[in-house]
Amino acid sequence: MTISEEFRAFAEGVWEDLATWGQGRDEAMTRETLRRRCDCTDRALRRAVAHLRSIGRPIGFEPRAPGGYYVITDPADLRRMEEQFRKRLVAAAVALAGLRKGGVGQQVLNLLGEDEHENEQGGE
Repeated sequence: MTISEEFRAFAEGVWEDLATWGQGRDEAMTRETLRRRCDCTDRALRRAVAHLRSIGRPIGFEPRAPGGYYVITDPADLRRMEEQFRKRLVAAAVALAGLRKGGVGQQVLNLLGEDEHENEQGGE
């Protein structure tokens, strides 16, 4: 996926706000607060956070109220986030395996042009 310079600059602006005001879990900024500060949609904010994480920015999310995004400053928070992502990956793999077992899920994959043999071989 190609990222425009405009989006990259927007994402860096999100990072600057977090780096200034959201250091550590105790200083987490709610998604709504950050969205208003950056004057963007919720979707754009989530895309920016995903992009920033993909380039190595340590952004955590505190789900407990009031919650929000923050710059990870504690190694325990980084380990916790890694575990959350690992659980999501496992859940996605289990769901995908269920789809491929046959029945309606396999029929949908067939309609989409997904050949079971190609998927097993790592084909596109």
